Amino acid sequence: MTYNPLKKAMIRSLIIQPQRYYPHARKSNELPRGSSYDMAYGEVRSWQIDDSWCSIQWYKSKYILPYCIEIEAKEQLYLPVSIGHPDIHWQYIILGGYGIKEAGDHELILAEGYQHKIYADCCDFMSFVPIGRHLIVGYSIISDWLDKHRNLQVPAKADMPHTLLQDRLYRNDPAPITPDMLTELYYILEHPRISGIQQDTNIYAAVGRLQSLHEQQEKSLIAEPSTAAEKIKAIQQYIVLLIAEEKIIPSIAEIADLYHIDKDHLSKTHKKLHKQSLQDYINDKRLEYALLLLQQGISVGAVTYRLHYHDIPAFSNAFLKKYGIRPSEYHL
Repeated sequence: MTYNPLKKAMIRSLIIQPQRYYPHARKSNELPRGSSYDMAYGEVRSWQIDDSWCSIQWYKSKYILPYCIEIEAKEQLYLPVSIGHPDIHWQYIILGGYGIKEAGDHELILAEGYQHKIYADCCDFMSFVPIGRHLIVGYSIISDWLDKHRNLQVPAKADMPHTLLQDRLYRNDPAPITPDMLTELYYILEHPRISGIQQDTNIYAAVGRLQSLHEQQEKSLIAEPSTAAEKIKAIQQYIVLLIAEEKIIPSIAEIADLYHIDKDHLSKTHKKLHKQSLQDYINDKRLEYALLLLQQGISVGAVTYRLHYHDIPAFSNAFLKKYGIRPSEYHL
């Protein structure tokens, strides 16, 4: 008899199947010891893969499907995923990060502290996580329900400008998880069990607040900041996004021109508000991302190239100044 993963689907548009890659993985309906959260209203699947483990908790409501994926990886793990129905997912990386093998082995598509919206057509693909602990919180809003609230002449993936896998996976620009978003995510993770319809009401309300926060964030990235503090915040978000996408960071003068602010005023205001120069902020964020890449096993040379350092000695000296050791001496 052929195994049909959709027959007992966790979430119709997100089905994790570790046993396809690790036939010896032990499946359970209990959370592994050491799990960070136990969603009181959630259903559970977990897999022990040698010394590593993976778990998913999800809440099966009619329209909104919150879930939490947690992984303890003692070595890089590959996790086959099946998409059984085209839906949109909002995903938030609280710890670690994940990648998609077909989109670039060893490169994370979403890293700690970031979130994105991703549209998936029916397909299979191979996800992976590097060594370490990973905590991914997400939710799917059933596309049939979303159709009532959008222009049906516009495809659901139209606002997903980035193609991860042609004709299969699309997403928007990753953006930082804000403190207010984290509050709602923890509310979902830690919500107590409540009998009756109130539980659904509370979870739907938290997702609704997250949706509002996304709208505010999108408007803030588009709108022209008015106060100096707002401009500085917008500039910081812009820099973090450039680093996450591994793009070249413009000079301070070019950033000042982009945001219609005097270069010297920008530098002085940033130092006044954040007790460090804008250039130091850029250097710190760059090195923090470099450390994340090293933790994934990326070579020093590759990190130097991907983050646009002049050469390996330049990267090595900057890393040494911040962390007290050279990147070649860094071990997980």
